[in-house]
Amino acid sequence: MGDKIKIILTLISIALISSFFYAIFQVLLTQIINLNTDIWFAFYIFPHLFAGTFPYFILAWVPLSLLIEKLIQYYNIHGYLFKLIIYCFVGFISFFIYGIVLNLGNIFFLSILTFSLIFGITTAFVFYNTMIIYKATLNKELKPNTKRLITLFVIILAVFSFNLTITGDYSNHSSEEFYNIEEVLENSPLGLKLPSNLPDGVYFNNAQIYQDRNEIIITISYSGNKKEFDWDTPLILTVTDKNMKKELLERHDKLKEISINDNKGYIGRSAIIGDYEYMDVTLMWNENEIYYSLSTDVYENSILDEDDLFKIAKSFK
Repeated sequence: MGDKIKIILTLISIALISSFFYAIFQVLLTQIINLNTDIWFAFYIFPHLFAGTFPYFILAWVPLSLLIEKLIQYYNIHGYLFKLIIYCFVGFISFFIYGIVLNLGNIFFLSILTFSLIFGITTAFVFYNTMIIYKATLNKELKPNTKRLITLFVIILAVFSFNLTITGDYSNHSSEEFYNIEEVLENSPLGLKLPSNLPDGVYFNNAQIYQDRNEIIITISYSGNKKEFDWDTPLILTVTDKNMKKELLERHDKLKEISINDNKGYIGRSAIIGDYEYMDVTLMWNENEIYYSLSTDVYENSILDEDDLFKIAKSFK
């Protein structure tokens, strides 16, 4: 009984170390693919990636490795490559089943399924090689082949890159926040126009510029507090190079065509969609293939109303 507990504790330790290595691989790829040099961003995402993978290594690879090692002993299998193939095959099959269950049998959902399959294989790579290194540390007679481990590290990075490219996770995107309107104009990748006439009591609060390979989204929040960051945002401006009509329809059951400074647009008013009631008014228009959206919540004590939105929209320059 004592030996079994010792084996399980050893495998849990290996799972912990594997999660650490796996999270490092993901951080490196995130930084490389995004060309991101912000070291604080790496420190920020590492614990999230570690927390996301650790449960899988514990709940999946600890029992799976016990089963695999019994099969290896029973069939007297030798050789690093053969054992590695078995681990990868088990990881492939286990996450293949998980991917189908996750998508309720929809095997055509290739993006998530591909991610699931590659995640199973790469975790097998990491877990098995971590186990070799762990045993090598405990038993000085075992010396891991450094050249082989470096080759495996490169293979894992290549597989990760392929995976992240297909799924779109961490793919070539950046997101920056600004608390000064001049900085927003300086860093905007779009020919941005802003309102020149804001109602009393409405001030610029903060902005976020997000861009990836498919779209650019600039979100500017205005609040009723001039001096401090305020979560209360009576006015939100969204500027993008992607048509937002579909998103507008998701929040409003009917749209009415309007004109903003001779540019075609739409207005969406509060509506009940499903079980949720959207209490807002949104204006959207297109100017030179740049799409603008102004939105405000409509409650009893709201600072702005529909007329205010039109006045703000017509002041853009």
